Amino acid sequence: MMYHLLPSPYESQEINHLTLAYFVISSLDFLNSLHLLTHKEAVSDWVLSFHLHPTTIPDPNNGQFYGFHGSRTSMFPPDQTGALLHNNSHLASTYSALAILKIVGYDLSNIDSELMLSSMRNLQQSDGSFIPIHTGGEKDLRFVYCAAAICFMLNNWSGMDKEKAKDYILHCQSYDGGFGLVPGAESQDLHVTFIEMMYHLLPSPYESQEINHLTLAYFVISSLDFLNSLHLLTHKEAVSDWVLSFHLHPTTIPDPNNGQFYGFHGSRTSMFPPDQTGALLHNNSHLASTYSALAILKIVGYDLSNIDSELMLSSMRNLQQSDGSFIPIHTGGEKDLRFVYCAAAICFMLNNWSGMDKEKAKDYILHCQSYDGGFGLVPGAESQGGATYCAIASLRLMGFIEDNLLSTCASSSLIDVPLLLDWIVQRQGTDGGIQGRPNKSSDTCYAFWIGAVLKILGGYDFVDSKALHGFLLACQYKYGGFSKFPGEFPDLYHTYYAFTASSMLEESGFNSLCPELGITQVAAKGL
Repeated sequence: MMYHLLPSPYESQEINHLTLAYFVISSLDFLNSLHLLTHKEAVSDWVLSFHLHPTTIPDPNNGQFYGFHGSRTSMFPPDQTGALLHNNSHLASTYSALAILKIVGYDLSNIDSELMLSSMRNLQQSDGSFIPIHTGGEKDLRFVYCAAAICFMLNNWSGMDKEKAKDYILHCQSYDGGFGLVPGAESQDLHVTFIEMMYHLLPSPYESQEINHLTLAYFVISSLDFLNSLHLLTHKEAVSDWVLSFHLHPTTIPDPNNGQFYGFHGSRTSMFPPDQTGALLHNNSHLASTYSALAILKIVGYDLSNIDSELMLSSMRNLQQSDGSFIPIHTGGEKDLRFVYCAAAICFMLNNWSGMDKEKAKDYILHCQSYDGGFGLVPGAESQGGATYCAIASLRLMGFIEDNLLSTCASSSLIDVPLLLDWIVQRQGTDGGIQGRPNKSSDTCYAFWIGAVLKILGGYDFVDSKALHGFLLACQYKYGGFSKFPGEFPDLYHTYYAFTASSMLEESGFNSLCPELGITQVAAKGL
């Protein structure tokens, strides 16, 4: 019955006509009833009528795929010049077509397999996956299978890079042993759930971190952005209002030279009201909290021009010290590369460099490069991964070093790049993970701090991506999130930096990273 007339509910599946025919004809074969097809030649002719034949001499590198269409409605004639403006040939339809032809005994050597397969390579992506149609679409294991089956049936493997496809397949194996359609498919849903939980209610162990509430919020909201799940924030305006409530606004006409910093507080407990005269006796606005606040606002799409950046930046100069370093808060504190980075990132996001003396900051950074090539938090300190990131990202944000310094073969008189690179590449351990300094264990967060330095310099190919992926999987918790070391419980900090590392590894489902700012490219560009 299905062979002669498909019932009306299948009308919506007309676009998959060839696949439906495959189910019917292969079913007859399994039922040992293929003899009921009395006109097999007519069946093969019907299937072949869906094959895309170029009307001009084809160029296999033009991005087109010369396979089979799935139905009549997906077939469009060429234009007056013979150009195929609407080529809808599809991998799944091509698999179905070849399977039917084999079932009815058609000799597949009659098909121009060379053109079909050489053009099929246009569908394979850089990560080894396949898109189903030359204009795009989902890329996952379904279409890797279709491509492999097509090559197998045609006895010709020129249509795909098998090694790349193999690596993609292996990346799709989940922590529980099964395979998802894309790398991290099921675990990614668990990660989203883990972050959603953190968004609604931070667990009690984070109570001691209340002073860093805004920074914890940055980890949560930016995580959702990396997981392509920012749509779960249904009230982005409420998020921006909450963040803006931490912004310090002077109650009297401010003097930008009074030593105060008019940035963002990190939490409610660090906010104190002015005294009866309006004086801010306890101003605890902080550089790191200000960076976190601006990053969140960019992520949720808030227009930063609404902020009084002139006051914020002119007062931020009060935090810069005579040696070019920054203290985090106007009452003092440690002065090191972390706060130089925060200041540079704040100026960059606000597109206004009046908040710092870039030359002094540059000189301070250069004094922090150690004898071994890495950077310490302060001049003379031991090289460390986080400090090295702050140094290189700051120099890049300030425009003192070029983008992709290594790949463009550009020379720089500022830093000893070969020595830095030598120190950096030694940080990946035999377990695949990355350490922050010599003789330390691999730690999830350094997959970002060290990896992002290589990304900025244009040397990420020096990372053994497969080994690092394996280490991150070992740190992935079965209910979502990542831990610092394999076998431990997850935490928000290491989970966030595992996401950024996964983005650099181009894992499927993660938005692209802006390595200089530590947020997604979309957020960084304000799209």
